[in-house]
Amino acid sequence: MHLRLLDRTVLRAVALLLCGLWLAGCATSTRLDKVVREDPGSPVGYVELTSDYGSAMTVLRGGRPLPLDVPLTLQIGDEIETGDSIGAIIRYANGDEVVIAPRTRVRLGSLEVLFGQIFASVRGLFSAEDESVLAAVEGTRFMFAKDRRRGTRVVVLDGVVRCSSKTGLWESVRLGPADALRLARPQYPDSPVPRVTPATRFELGEIERWSSGIREAPREGFCCADGRVFRSLSFECRGSFHLDPAAAERACMAPPPRLEGWCCIGGRLVESDADTCGERGGGFYRDQQSAEQACGRQPVEDIIDIIEMFRIPEILRPRPSPTPQPQPPRYPNNEPVIR
Repeated sequence: MHLRLLDRTVLRAVALLLCGLWLAGCATSTRLDKVVREDPGSPVGYVELTSDYGSAMTVLRGGRPLPLDVPLTLQIGDEIETGDSIGAIIRYANGDEVVIAPRTRVRLGSLEVLFGQIFASVRGLFSAEDESVLAAVEGTRFMFAKDRRRGTRVVVLDGVVRCSSKTGLWESVRLGPADALRLARPQYPDSPVPRVTPATRFELGEIERWSSGIREAPREGFCCADGRVFRSLSFECRGSFHLDPAAAERACMAPPPRLEGWCCIGGRLVESDADTCGERGGGFYRDQQSAEQACGRQPVEDIIDIIEMFRIPEILRPRPSPTPQPQPPRYPNNEPVIR
């Protein structure tokens, strides 16, 4: 028993050391990449913030808050805490990302969840932990949560996660897709071993909903359309979208760009802008295929004109030979035969 406990302790130390070295190597490229807030008006439930972060989110380094300017380069030991309606994304150099839910606090290293929940989507070596559970993974998507009463929950969506006790109280547990681990009140010596059960479809759907909502949150900014500037989400703007209101104002003051495309004039297809095509009496089309199809179809009036143009005048038409009439029989002296 002591030997197995020692082996697990050594393995955990090696795993943490590898994770620490890996994170240290890419610390300069680990960054806070996105900050969002909940918004019922957004189709995904969140919008991305590009300024005015306020006090809803805090990044601490050495116990002191940092000025928040996204993207923000992070270091090992930095702590991130999100407010009631604020989510965030941490992105690593290799493309791995961690989505941080609202009301969550994490510490960088092997990512430690102090409270709240995260969703990790990783391709390489990665680990998440709290004071009692270490979840080590390689190439997976999973949720790691710690509630205010220090209970831990791990739910795997793809791949494999191996959970182990940081105090050696229970054997390591292997979780596959749609498996869920629950460990309640681990601070007590007589706390039970974790329970592993299938995750419900509802829980899996909820994890996908909030994590994808934070990832896909549209930007909030200003739209210049029809000569007006107004607040808008990026996907709602039908004109030019800008994060800065001054840039949107400048765009609305500039003359609109010429609409380029294809013009069909007299059966010929040429590249042109809409204004020039209209002045020349042609038909304007944005894409070449539509223009070729329209230009290849002659109107009925044009077809009639072409037929009339090639019609042979009446005077020049050859007249048919008259049908020969039967002649009465005659005698050799050319006198008619009387019957």
